[in-house]
Amino acid sequence: MNLKYCFYALMLSMIILTACSNIDPISSNSDVSQVALQIHFAGSNNKLLKPEKMLEILKIQVTVTGTDMNDIQQELVKNGNTAAGTFEIPKGKNRTFKVEGLDGNNRVQFDGTQTSDLNQDTENITITVAWITPPPVTVTISNITATSVDVSWTASTEPDFAFYRVLLDTSQPLSANDDGKKDITNPNSTSLKITGLNSSTQYYLAIVVVDTESRYNENTTAKEFTTAADQFTIPPGRP
Repeated sequence: MNLKYCFYALMLSMIILTACSNIDPISSNSDVSQVALQIHFAGSNNKLLKPEKMLEILKIQVTVTGTDMNDIQQELVKNGNTAAGTFEIPKGKNRTFKVEGLDGNNRVQFDGTQTSDLNQDTENITITVAWITPPPVTVTISNITATSVDVSWTASTEPDFAFYRVLLDTSQPLSANDDGKKDITNPNSTSLKITGLNSSTQYYLAIVVVDTESRYNENTTAKEFTTAADQFTIPPGRP
């Protein structure tokens, strides 16, 4: 009797072992890295005109690319001067993270890129992004007289163009907020005659491109010129 029970117990054990061997193992995510992404807003070479206009970023878009993976895209929410999020990214070399901040017109106002190798189950990545400012224009000065000067410049390629601001002063640095200025709202208007200058005087001049967010590039280079001396003509018949 005991032998019979032992036989049944052995058969039951074999059935259980066979059944267990047919169960799929628990799948592993070891080929995926959990990436905690932190975005940092760096200081940059741009200013806001006064009164400052609040820059409205509606979304922060992150795109992750790699040669052996499908593109992954996710939106983050700005929180002060940082933004953070978590991604599931396939492990591998040369994973490129591109961050873009878009305004209400779907224009990119800041961006940043970083490429990293993902080898661990968890990774921490910090990307520094910078505000995009209008590119500077090239300024040419000609026909300098005692009281006037002709100024021309290359047309702005800024898609978010608002106006050109003409800065003129007898000392540096020039300030887009404080110095004598003239605004030109037509992007195709690229020349100007400045009159009313003092003779034999050194001037500094710059053309600053301002975008619709009141943002401009602080590193715009000023041009220097000196007006001519007054010309005195002795009337005929005078000694």
